[in-house]
Amino acid sequence: MAGEQDLLEESETDFSADDDIADPTFTIPKASKRKGSLLCEVAIKERRLDSNWSSKIIFKADFYTDFVKLSSDDKETTIAKCVECGRNIRGYAGVSSNFVSHLKLKHADAYKKYKNMKLGNFGSLQECVNGKILHWIVDAAMPVFVVDRQSFVSIFEGTGLKIMSRQTAKKSWKILTKTCWQK
Repeated sequence: MAGEQDLLEESETDFSADDDIADPTFTIPKASKRKGSLLCEVAIKERRLDSNWSSKIIFKADFYTDFVKLSSDDKETTIAKCVECGRNIRGYAGVSSNFVSHLKLKHADAYKKYKNMKLGNFGSLQECVNGKILHWIVDAAMPVFVVDRQSFVSIFEGTGLKIMSRQTAKKSWKILTKTCWQK
């Protein structure tokens, strides 16, 4: 057993032959970006933006500030500072999902405010959908009875939304046109 231990100690510490193989001038170049398994240098352009750079509500000063857009050869990245916690959040090419998810997970009150702002003048999602349906009927010059057609109703199946009846659509349309003519 003592012989085995001497053999182990000798083999663990005897690496003197490996020192001659290493090249002291060998260096690994640093890269700023990893693409697949290849390392490559990438030129990044930085541009500061104000809070009016996007029409999306999430990118307004109520939720995020200090917008920076980074552009490289193949993608654009947006970085913004959260007003609530000061953390920098990153997203790609104006996509808002990372910014919305941050509010949803970390700042429930700010997320509720965002959802209310997104719904606009409508009090609920149902009212918002009804308003958009009316707008579509007027914009596309569709007859009001289209809301009763099965093919139209089937569009909203599984969403939990109720489609207004033809009578409700007519009443809402009359109120809407009356307020438009008064303006």
